[in-house]
Amino acid sequence: MTRPSITTSDTSRAKRKANRRMTTARPLIVATYLLVALLVLIGCGSSAATVTTSAQTTPIANVTTPVSTVAAPARVTPSPAATSAATAMATPDTSAATATTSTSALPNFDHIYIIVMENKESTAIIGSDRAPYLNSLIGQSGLATSYTGVSHPSLPNYLALWSGSTHGITDDNIHDLAGPTLADQLDAAGKSWSVFAENYPVAAAGATPTCFTKATSSGGEDGSGNYSRKHNPAMSFTSLSADPTRCSQHVTDFTHFDAAAVNFSFIVPNACHDMHDCPVSEGDKWIQQWLPQHILNTPTWKNSNSAIFITWDEGETAKDGGGNVPLIVISHQTPAGFRSQMPFDHYSLLLTIERAWGLGCLSSACQATDLSAFFH
Repeated sequence: MTRPSITTSDTSRAKRKANRRMTTARPLIVATYLLVALLVLIGCGSSAATVTTSAQTTPIANVTTPVSTVAAPARVTPSPAATSAATAMATPDTSAATATTSTSALPNFDHIYIIVMENKESTAIIGSDRAPYLNSLIGQSGLATSYTGVSHPSLPNYLALWSGSTHGITDDNIHDLAGPTLADQLDAAGKSWSVFAENYPVAAAGATPTCFTKATSSGGEDGSGNYSRKHNPAMSFTSLSADPTRCSQHVTDFTHFDAAAVNFSFIVPNACHDMHDCPVSEGDKWIQQWLPQHILNTPTWKNSNSAIFITWDEGETAKDGGGNVPLIVISHQTPAGFRSQMPFDHYSLLLTIERAWGLGCLSSACQATDLSAFFH
């Protein structure tokens, strides 16, 4: 089969047809490109408008999210050690605050009674079958298990209770001292006070005021027994012993005791009843008879906000200077069976009286810890 030949004119005609087709299609292609571009632009413009509108729908003034939480970091689980440290920092230590509060929480007592016994360590009293009544009081009242005397022998302990200092005394001899005392504080504050000393010689009614300043005496209106000046601290200060009028107004024997008579009573049993010359059992029997009759069963005690402190001047050891002695605290605000192991001493007892009545503080009592823990 013979193929037909293609001439130059045929080729030219073909090119012209192709050019016509391209010319016809080009506007369509351009239009297509323009349409696609327009659609893209419309889509982008719509998104931008949406973003702009969204940003404007929440005014800054109305944002309530705290600044500190805006850029909160991712949660991190702390290690146990870090948790403990953080807890310690976040939880304040309130012990100091509790102590400050407790020292200002002492009641404004109507009456305070102090009974001072003699020469027994706590081990001779607490839990002893020779002191059943005292132990019954302990079960119904408060007990300071770490209370101590401040020195040996007797007299410096009484001086500490009365004036906040032992005045350097290391014996039981007669001393005539100067300086402020609890008696002076009480007078200045308008608080009445008396020393009730068993077997102390009292002048007859209507007689010239006198002050018995000798070391001892025996018998008297309140019965048999022996009085010792060394157990009556008020008598060691010339502000009282050299003033018969003041002395006779404030120092007397047991026959004149009245629970309602004065705000502050310093009670000094004789040398047998205080266990100095007689067994523990004898002193326990005396307290069992005397305390309910003269204080606990009286209307004054039952109807007043008052406190009784029973302690011993010194023990038989050298612990903290004067031995570990009992301190029994009795009041309507002291829980039955309450015990404190805090280290108290005679200065603590003096400070308790001073703070309860706003008297200030004397000498070493100013550095002591008061007994406010016993009053809830």
